Amino acid sequence: MGWAGLAPKFRRNFTDGVGGVRALVLVAVLFVGLATSSFAQMDMLPQIFRDLPPELQEGLPEQMTFAEYRALNRNVDFFTMFMSIFVPGYGLFQVERPDVAWPVVGARVVGYGMMGTAIGLQWNNFYDLVKEPALSAEDFNRLLRNGFIFGGGVIVAGLSWATDVMLSYHIAKQEKDLVQYAYGIRSAIYGSGRGGSDSVSDERYLRNLLEQTGDRMLKDQLLIELPEYARRYPAEEFAGEALYFASLLAAEEHDDPHALRLAVRSGYLFPDGPRAMDAVRLIVRLFERNRSWDVEFESAAKLTDLPGRSFGDADARLLEGIRRLSAIEDPVLAEAALAESKSFLREYTASSLVPQALGLTADLLVRLGREEEAAGYLAALVVGNPESELWSHYSLKLAELYLGPLADEERAAIVLNAIVEGAPDSQEADRAEAMLAE
Repeated sequence: MGWAGLAPKFRRNFTDGVGGVRALVLVAVLFVGLATSSFAQMDMLPQIFRDLPPELQEGLPEQMTFAEYRALNRNVDFFTMFMSIFVPGYGLFQVERPDVAWPVVGARVVGYGMMGTAIGLQWNNFYDLVKEPALSAEDFNRLLRNGFIFGGGVIVAGLSWATDVMLSYHIAKQEKDLVQYAYGIRSAIYGSGRGGSDSVSDERYLRNLLEQTGDRMLKDQLLIELPEYARRYPAEEFAGEALYFASLLAAEEHDDPHALRLAVRSGYLFPDGPRAMDAVRLIVRLFERNRSWDVEFESAAKLTDLPGRSFGDADARLLEGIRRLSAIEDPVLAEAALAESKSFLREYTASSLVPQALGLTADLLVRLGREEEAAGYLAALVVGNPESELWSHYSLKLAELYLGPLADEERAAIVLNAIVEGAPDSQEADRAEAMLAE
């Protein structure tokens, strides 16, 4: 081949080579770009992991509870819908409503049960559907019946899934709306999204909510926040009103034992307050509405006879109200008095009346047949308050519980010996010696 024949071939190879070089250059540029982007992203990763979430950078409102924070960030999304297909009630459990979730789980189980039953009934006849050219009347009726059962199961399971997703979304949205509204109002009152904790601003916030008690969720919020205001600001005049309004709301919800507790607390803690007589009238109305309560006239009259400020400090007046409420023999009111006495022990831990409250709580528990729990309160009184004038009386009562329903003679002997040594001149010591001799 001559030089003339090689020229076209050389030009063709050279052109192909240049094209290959161009391709290599483009690939190299692409790799360089990707590497630069990757290094840039990798350089950002440490900063991403160093960044704190907005809640830690800016802070949350002072009053926000963890439950409210969860409600604010809870989200029912496609993942929830997907998981609810395989896990019955997943959405409702996610929004912390097991009381509604379990019926949904039951409905889903019923649906799956209907589908399984239909398959089981038709199992031995599936082959006939392809083996026989035409089904007999009996086989057709069987297939139709089992098909209806299976279809019904599919419908029940599908509706239960839809109910799970729909209710969980509705609950999550309502709770998020409530948190956003409440803290939006607080932000407007306090002048800051961070909130505050002064009594005047909190009173304005609560009075704003009280004007909207027709909304069920706001009513539930008030039933929590009104007693909390009285606990946080016991010296404020609105504290008595807050307890009274809470008792009214509880009465509207037909939670009459709780309403009675709040009314007693309002009247006895604030006997000179603007709502003291209203609290007394509410107590009478609750007794009248609940005629099944075994309340004698003398007990009701004594409970509504509020002690004045001269009776003693707030803890003394409240404990007197609990004692008068506990004097009523009705078991429903005994439970109310027990709940109030436990609340007293939580709120007045430094009070000199704690031994009396422990003894009263134990007496109520014994009356309600909860001796083991009563022994815990009696032991706290006996071990923690040896200087109390009630010590020997309740020590003997604890020993009697150990000898009686709790059947623990070893502990009973320890307590009886402690009575003999700690209060040798008391009547309880004589009784303890006799019990030891027995």
